[in-house]
Amino acid sequence: MMGIVRSLIHTLLLQGKKGDDIETGCRQAGYQGSRSTLNTMIAQERKQCLQPSSVIKPKEVLSALWKMSHPNRPSGEIEKEWEASWPPIQKLLTLLVTFRQMFVKKDDTLFDSFLQIETWAGFPRIQRFLRRLNHDAVAIRHAVLLPWSNGVAEGHVHRLKVQKAIMYGRGSFDLLRKRVFHRSIMS
Repeated sequence: MMGIVRSLIHTLLLQGKKGDDIETGCRQAGYQGSRSTLNTMIAQERKQCLQPSSVIKPKEVLSALWKMSHPNRPSGEIEKEWEASWPPIQKLLTLLVTFRQMFVKKDDTLFDSFLQIETWAGFPRIQRFLRRLNHDAVAIRHAVLLPWSNGVAEGHVHRLKVQKAIMYGRGSFDLLRKRVFHRSIMS
């Protein structure tokens, strides 16, 4: 009986049927087991019969392009598969390189050109990113132009949060304060 059910599941999956339709078909064929067992068989058949499509994930593309666009050490080439399926990818790489150069060259005039959303037509993720950047335009200009960083403060905050997480449920605020002060005296 299970062999018949598995072959039926296989056939229905190839037809693009979903779980409820597969269950109905299997019940009509005489399957009397539980839905969870049927779901397990469906999952196993999906792994065996359905080949994953070669979908290019935007997150992977942006991550790879970001790594390639490093201003001091550009690396790699755009995969031919990506370029063939989406020609504007070369334009996106060029724009990312220019964006990163803004921070290296300390030139905030490039920032104004990046806020022109029309330039990024066809790149909805980049447009959303730029809309968020536009809200913090003053802070970004300061990040580009000024030599200061809040990295040291963030490091101390992170260290404090790690100490707090380690002590969770084991001590009071006084103990946490003593641990933090003890570390600062020792440093």
